[in-house]
This record gives sequence, C-alpha cells and structure tokens, in this order.
Amino acid sequence: MEKKKMMIVGTAAAVAVLAVGGVTYTAMQKKQYEQSVTKVEKFLSGSKESHEKAKKAIKDSYLNEKKEFLKPNIDDKSMKETKEKVEAYTKNALDSKKQVDSLMEKDKKRLSMQVEQQAAQAKELQQEQKALDNKYQEQKTVNNLFEKPYLNGDKQTDQAIKPTTKKADVATTKKTYYTPKVTEKQSFEKAINNGIDSAEKQVAQVEKATKAVDNLVKNGKATDKVTKETAEQAKKEVEAIKSETIKKTFDDELKVIEDKVQAEAKVKEEKAKSEAEAKAKEVGGQVEKQADGTFVVKANDGQVYQAKGDGKVEVVKPTQNTSTSQPNTNTGTNTQPSNNGSGNTQTQPSQPSNNAGNTQSQPTQPSNNGGGTTQTQPSQPTQPSNNGGGNTPTQPTQPSKPATPTIVSGYIGNTGRVWSSEDEASIWADNQLKQSIISGGSIRSWSVVEILYSDGSRKYSVDLD
Repeated sequence: MEKKKMMIVGTAAAVAVLAVGGVTYTAMQKKQYEQSVTKVEKFLSGSKESHEKAKKAIKDSYLNEKKEFLKPNIDDKSMKETKEKVEAYTKNALDSKKQVDSLMEKDKKRLSMQVEQQAAQAKELQQEQKALDNKYQEQKTVNNLFEKPYLNGDKQTDQAIKPTTKKADVATTKKTYYTPKVTEKQSFEKAINNGIDSAEKQVAQVEKATKAVDNLVKNGKATDKVTKETAEQAKKEVEAIKSETIKKTFDDELKVIEDKVQAEAKVKEEKAKSEAEAKAKEVGGQVEKQADGTFVVKANDGQVYQAKGDGKVEVVKPTQNTSTSQPNTNTGTNTQPSNNGSGNTQTQPSQPSNNAGNTQSQPTQPSNNGGGTTQTQPSQPTQPSNNGGGNTPTQPTQPSKPATPTIVSGYIGNTGRVWSSEDEASIWADNQLKQSIISGGSIRSWSVVEILYSDGSRKYSVDLD
C-alpha cells in the first residue's frame, strides 16, 4: 500500500510540473509573437522616412535629374554611405516580409499589403543602387589611368596618363567599358570613350618614343645609328609625350645620344676647318667659320668655297665675268651745214628714194637766198617705195636664244630630284627619314646639295644615306 501511494504522489507531481511547464511555454510564444508584430509595425511606421533617405542619397549621387553624369568629386566614402542607407532599408523590408508570413491570419491580412509594398520599393532601390555602382566603377576605372581625373561631373580635362599605366591596362578598360557606335544622346558613354582614346594614344606615343631611343642606345651606350637627324627625331618623339614624369625617364638616354652628336659634330668641324685651310693655301684667300659649323674660303679671285667636313670642298659662289654691249644709235641721217653767206637758213626735208628695195637719205641742201630773211620749207613725210619690188620695212634685230644653263658647282643628288628652295628640299628629305625610321628602312641621314647654274640661278637636290 505504501508503495502504491508513493507512485500516485509522484505521478501527480509530474503532472503538476508539466502543467506549469506548458503554461510557461505558451506565455513565451505569445511574447515572441507580439514582438514580431511590433517589429513589423515599427518598420512600417518609419519606412517612409528611411525609404526617402535612401532614395535621396541615390539621387544626390548624380549631377542632375537626368542621372547621366555623376556629381563632381564623388568618392568611395559618399558611395559607401549611400549604399548603407539602401541596404538598411532593403534588409528591414525583406525581414518584415518573412515575419508577416509567419503571423496569424488576422495580422497577416492587416500588414501584408504594406509589407509587400515596402519589399517592392526595396527591390527598386537595389536596382538603382546597382546602376549607380556600375557607373561609378566605370568612371573610376577610366580616371585611374590618368594622373588626375579625366572625367569629373560632366567636365572632361585632357590629363597625362600615370607612369604605371600600361598598354594592357588600357586594353582591358577598353574591352570592358568602351561603347562602339555611341550616339549623341549617350553623353556619359561618349566621355568614357574619349578618356580611353586619350589614354590609348598616350601609351602609343610612349612606345614610339621608347622604340626611337632604344634604337640609338644599347646598354647605356650610343649605337652607330646615332646621327644629328636620328637624335633630333628621338628627342621629338620624347617631347610629344604628355606626362612630364614619363619624359624624365628618358633623360639619361637622351644625354648619351646628345653627347655622341656633339662629339661627332666637333670632329666634323675640325675636319671642315682643315679642309678649308688647305683650300685657302691652294687658291689664296681667307677662311671664315659659319654658324652651322661649316667653313667657307673667300678666295682672292672672288670665288667662295664651302667645307662641311665630308671630304668635299664645293664652290658656292663662282667668279662672275660681266661684259656690257653698247646699243647701236646710228639713224642713217647725214646733215650738211648751211653755206648761206648771209646766215640765212633754209631747211630741206629728206626725200625718200624710189629705188627698188634700197633706201637713201638726201642730205639737206644749203639756202641760196640773197636776202636776210629765213625761209623754212615744211617737212614732208617720208613716202614708202612703190616700185615693183614692193615695200621693204626695216627689220628689228632679233636677240639670240639663250643657251641652256649648265651646272657650275654642286651636283644632282642620288634622289635625282631638284627643288627651287632649300626649305622644300629639307622638308621632303626629313619626311623620307621619318618614314624610313618608322618602317625600319635603311635611310639614316640626308644632306641638301646646293646647285649653282651658269645663268646665276640656284637649285637644291638631296642625298639620302
């Protein structure tokens, strides 16, 4: 009996505990449920304000209502703040939707419409944020190619590329963000294209300058391809680089090139001087140095020779022999003096001859007047001959045709071409050299040859080496 009694007491105690436990569990559920409802209601009550803040943050990231260009000076910090506002609203909206789905029917019906609306707004904000992020990343990537931002707001500024910008960087950016066949309405895309094009051209110029310099310097020493012309071309290519920082990286190599040019110019100048002095001893005359490093010999006979240090001493001013011919002024008219004893004068006009083909002038006859008066016969015009032989007009002397001028000094260069001015010849030769360097041709230098002709004219030809 005692044992049975103990079992009954134990069972009752267990039931009591379970009853108490059941009550406790139900109370906790109710409290959690109420908290879920409160959280949803709280979000819904403040959702309008938080939504407007997120919406405004996105809007303020653009330059204007068109949402075409980003605002000036936009940076990572402002983008992060905007993204945080959007993400906070989106998280609350999605969490509330999940909680409403677990509510009792009466509360779900009451809150679900508002929650669905907030979830749709959150999705819209996410899409706008993604579009903003993409545009910002596009602009940032292009701007990172340059030392300073190429695109800021809607303003494009021509900037130098960074020294670290390589051809591969530009190629990757172009592949990702370049818009082919951009339209006039796509202003942002057009600006991005312009920035990529600018970077691409600058990288190409750096490569061009590098090739020109590397062709003249190997392992820190000048090569035999260095001439005054190739040195000037390499320097010109370096000067065309926009970045001053990149330009400076060529300073040491350009100095090596310039040192060799100066050394060779000094040697050539000394050689030209020796050639000129030898010529002066030969012909007699004075040696004078020119601004271009050449020397001229002014000979005693008036000739001028030029020495350039290339083994040729050429005449640049030959002696001029000048003779002046006197014109014939004989008119064929003979005048006889008057024999009047009284000093009276009578003028008789010359009469034309009627001989066939021959014209003779009659001399003026003296006056035989005895008085002291002077009688003047009116002058009669000369009549042409009417003999059967026909009229014979006086033919003017025809000038002799000038002989074809010959070359007095100089020669036609190996190009076989001749120009009227030295500038024209130099421009043509310089273009040939540039094309040869670019295409890897054999032309390394050129020289202009002055040609003096027998008629005193000058022409210019070109030798290509």
